[in-house]
Amino acid sequence: MKRFDRKTITSGPITKYSRLEGDVVTGPDFSSALFRRRRRVCSDFEFIRCSFDNYTVAARADLANRPVIRNCRVVDCSVHATYLNGAVVEDTIIDGLGTSARTHLLVFGAVFKHVTLRGKLGTLISRPYTHLFDDEGHPERDDQFKQANAAYYAQVDWALDIREAEAAELTLIGVPANLIRRDPATQAVVRRAAVADGKWKAIDLGKAYWHITIQEMLDGGFEDVVLVSPRRSVNYAAGVRGIEILRSERIADPD
Repeated sequence: MKRFDRKTITSGPITKYSRLEGDVVTGPDFSSALFRRRRRVCSDFEFIRCSFDNYTVAARADLANRPVIRNCRVVDCSVHATYLNGAVVEDTIIDGLGTSARTHLLVFGAVFKHVTLRGKLGTLISRPYTHLFDDEGHPERDDQFKQANAAYYAQVDWALDIREAEAAELTLIGVPANLIRRDPATQAVVRRAAVADGKWKAIDLGKAYWHITIQEMLDGGFEDVVLVSPRRSVNYAAGVRGIEILRSERIADPD
């Protein structure tokens, strides 16, 4: 396993706004080593205390040659203006990942198998639609990725382990709930069938933002979603209380 320690990794331009730490590994050279051109596979890498600055891992407009991240370890790293788009992530551990106040780790249309999130994490948001850095929607392409991702998950025994994740926010739309290993005390499952009548919208959840997450699940056409109380947020207690309310109203699974 090749190790990078205290490096700044970027695929974008280095500007006065970049947050450079340690040695800088720039885009073209690093990308050609990280994602071999034909298969676009990153495997057997270990990143220790590295900073990903303006770094993008992106699928093409079609499903051919999706980037693959496999058998990697990310330990106590940070990201700034970094995106993961349409990738396949497998057998990987993320143990500590900071995000800046204004930019989160945004994941679009990716799939996961045997990926563990643990330790102190910033804001990680995973949504099912793809993103090609333009202002136009691409519903046809999104449907293609959605179908491909569903077929992928049909062959997976478990996708994510988030039991020890201490995140400021962790939103996972499009990952089947039965494939997520979770902590029932702070993370709950809401199913489409339980909210189909719309009555859940009238429930007062205080400062918890579960209404937004549930609506995203419905809008995306998915059957369920896992609500993850943000352990590193001032709204953590509100999130846990919101889950208790949803369970008492038979909206969330009782576990």
